Amino acid sequence: METTKNSLRIMGRTGSDLQVIELANNKRLAKVSLAVNDYFGPTGNQTKQTDWFNLLFWNDQVALAEQLIRKGAAYQVEGRVRVNTYDGRDGIKRSSIDVHVHEIEEVLNAARED
Repeated sequence: METTKNSLRIMGRTGSDLQVIELANNKRLAKVSLAVNDYFGPTGNQTKQTDWFNLLFWNDQVALAEQLIRKGAAYQVEGRVRVNTYDGRDGIKRSSIDVHVHEIEEVLNAARED
């Protein structure tokens, strides 16, 4: 039986500044949101859909993220995916997609879609 791997590669733009959290036992976590746009429909009349992913950087990767991540910049990332479900403040069940980043690369000269 072939082993499967939980891995996702996406490209998008950061929607916020990096948030760094100091945890117990000298552990660190950095988080940032990534917007990934997709387009549907015929050319000239396409609809844009934006999906948001939470990028998570742990421990040694936090220093790299602090140097690299800028709000609005384009990045290609690869990482392990976790889907979290929770009850929102309004009582409605919601979900979020977390990507525990293994690799990140800034995409230079990426066209803006605004």
